[in-house]
Amino acid sequence: MALDAVEGGKYLTTIKAATAAEVCHIDIARLFKVAEKDPSVAAAVIKFLCRDNGFIVEKLRRYANKHAEARIAAFLVEFYEMHLRIGRPETTLHLPFSREEIASYLDLKIETVSRSFKSLEQQNLITLHRVRTVTLNSYLGLKGFS
Repeated sequence: MALDAVEGGKYLTTIKAATAAEVCHIDIARLFKVAEKDPSVAAAVIKFLCRDNGFIVEKLRRYANKHAEARIAAFLVEFYEMHLRIGRPETTLHLPFSREEIASYLDLKIETVSRSFKSLEQQNLITLHRVRTVTLNSYLGLKGFS
């Protein structure tokens, strides 16, 4: 993460943890020196960079050129699938993000996020409980919508 400053010395992005997180600062110059001497470290760095690039490509694939409701549906599917991967199959999700943060992540206006959530609820794809709690009524419907 935050490797965008390696080449030009200037960060192009900001990362904000949505939940509790651990952060480890790594001096990139030292890492590269170690990687020059140890092929396994170099391989790990390359693997990490490929994975990071994969995340970016996946985000573009998932959200680019989609209308607002499809972006929200894809976001909810992504969040639910992440929970499945860590062994939490509950369809009621407690979103650690504000509507404003979701809007920023999906490059939408906050009003559009709110309207899209309401529209998905009117289509019975989701049920809104509180500001940050949503139940997926139809995972497959959301997945197809996105």
